[in-house]
Amino acid sequence: MTTVKGWQNDAGLSDADVGDSTTDPDIETDNTSSDSDSDGYAEVPRFCRKQHQKQYISPNSRWNEPQNALRGAGKREFTKFLYWLLRVERGQDRRRTKGIRRASTLGTYWKNFLRYYEKANEDSMPHDLARRMRKSIRKIVKTKGLITDEKEKPPLYIEDVVVLQEAVLRTMEKRFYIGLQRMQQCLYNLMACFTVNRISAMRMLQYKHIQCSIQRDPKGGPPRILLEITYEFAKKYLGVTQGNTFIIPEIIHDPSLMLSPHEFLLGILFDDDAFRAPAIRSRDDLRKLWLEDGRQQLQLPLKHEKADHYVFCKVVATRGVIQIVRDQPISSTALGKQYQTFGEIAGFPNLYTHCNRYGGGTILNQSSKSLSS
Repeated sequence: MTTVKGWQNDAGLSDADVGDSTTDPDIETDNTSSDSDSDGYAEVPRFCRKQHQKQYISPNSRWNEPQNALRGAGKREFTKFLYWLLRVERGQDRRRTKGIRRASTLGTYWKNFLRYYEKANEDSMPHDLARRMRKSIRKIVKTKGLITDEKEKPPLYIEDVVVLQEAVLRTMEKRFYIGLQRMQQCLYNLMACFTVNRISAMRMLQYKHIQCSIQRDPKGGPPRILLEITYEFAKKYLGVTQGNTFIIPEIIHDPSLMLSPHEFLLGILFDDDAFRAPAIRSRDDLRKLWLEDGRQQLQLPLKHEKADHYVFCKVVATRGVIQIVRDQPISSTALGKQYQTFGEIAGFPNLYTHCNRYGGGTILNQSSKSLSS
């Protein structure tokens, strides 16, 4: 943990500034995230505890153990669970929830419940029971009057990212406690565009997932800096780790370099003095490195003791004292809210991380049409 003393900026952004989750149509809440490290679906044990308190018979009742309750439950119990979800007003840490107002949100809860069910029972839900539950969910949607219209999903293109970056770097409508937060936000904007990963996957990025090296320039110029990032936070509920490696492009032709992820990622690493070689403290130090004859690549390892530091780490301010908590990631809620806030400043209402996926998908669809024609 790094502590920075200074005045507290009321307009600053931190995890504590955001109490509720964002309303991204494709991002689950903290309680239902498929990328969470939690082994279980948080609401199921909570529901079982409530039932155990209401129907208390003995300490060995089936409601005392969520997995036992699932094995003996049927359509009636599962339907009761969904109705209970609609009444929940407080989530984890007694934080007020936004509630379930859309049919798609209820569907997301049910989808994550099925993951928990499959993991607890080591088998998927029987086909007949699943069919009857889908019918029950449709009835709940109609009875409770949940909204069935889909939210608008505007695409975001690289041209829009330019405007978004300018807003983050120039605006005075929102301020950060320290410059590290501004670098994190700019890097997140670019990573969301280039990798189109989920917000939970990106915020869990640690130094141990980063590889830095210099490559020989085939044209005889100075060595090129290569940054590679591996994401390993998808499909964990299936018991496997899916790793996707991305080569971070070095954009050297843009005059301001605000579209270069290299600048912001290296800035974060330099700020934490993360390189193992003590002489590497800036980008100029990297440029001074040369490859010996015959070598094509030189690895630049990071410090082992900082392997678990997060790129998008948490920054908190308490009574004018700013603390950089590098061993904890920023929350999905805070990161998503900041992204949405700067999107509004840049003129993009309802901006979410998944807008980058819609933009990439639209381009792919258009390219396939042009190829077929």
